[in-house]
Amino acid sequence: MIAGILVAFGMPRFQRLPQFNRPMPPSCRRIGQLLVMVGLLVVAGCSAGDSEGLNDSGNIEAGGTDPDQSEEADEGSEDQDSQPASTVAEPDDDLPDAEEPDDSADVPLAGEEFDGFANEGDQLLVVAVAHDDTLNVRAGPGVDSNVVDIVETSTVVVASGSARLLPQSLWYEITTPDDVSGWVNSKFVAFEGVTNDATSLILERAGGSMSADSIEELGEMVVADYVDPDIPALVALVEPAASADLDTIMIDVIGLGDDALAGVRLHIFGQVEGGTVSLKSVEETALCLRGVTAESLCL
Repeated sequence: MIAGILVAFGMPRFQRLPQFNRPMPPSCRRIGQLLVMVGLLVVAGCSAGDSEGLNDSGNIEAGGTDPDQSEEADEGSEDQDSQPASTVAEPDDDLPDAEEPDDSADVPLAGEEFDGFANEGDQLLVVAVAHDDTLNVRAGPGVDSNVVDIVETSTVVVASGSARLLPQSLWYEITTPDDVSGWVNSKFVAFEGVTNDATSLILERAGGSMSADSIEELGEMVVADYVDPDIPALVALVEPAASADLDTIMIDVIGLGDDALAGVRLHIFGQVEGGTVSLKSVEETALCLRGVTAESLCL
């Protein structure tokens, strides 16, 4: 399944919430890095559009490729039945054993070393991975490297401080909760920022109320309020619809064109009344690109 879908809604342009409209610190050394990171988010969004989208009912649905393969060619697999049978000679007991390969030899890493924003020991949240999918952790940067572990959405991984820049993606070296070290596409990890109530601003822009036939459709309407039609966004259903006192759904939106904000995680609550689901509240968690302050505000 795909980690996310490309969504481009024809709604008014995205308006950042006041809590994120903070001046960027005067650090000229970081300007080039910011342009690279923001550019990669835009490229990542553009490259995922052919196989992903909305179904006929307007609900969010996932495709069928690995999340970290949306920017580069998929690894091919050959049909085992089509391969000619190999003839292997029986080993001669008089011959010395063949030397095993030296696994200690250094293998060059793909890409170029990059001074990223994830420092050693930083905690990163796995984002934009659908609830029924996983993110591949690879032995090296890039989809040509072997998968050494997988992690689910919302998993917290720890950065080593190493980053590699490939032509269309940036990769971070991380350690998983299983104590496995590997590399992940930076598009699918972020610093978890502050959570705010965004309900009043969304309803104000919607004219005072928002309702739909289902919580899935309501979630799509909320996402449309965030997405700029001129900036492709990566959208992933990270928690499926659930019903209790209120209907709920959780969606990640990555790629908002902000130099500090990689995206947002939206926890949407709806009140069911007479077959209609009305927006009750929206909890918005910032997914930060460059790090967070002690107060969990995006740097």
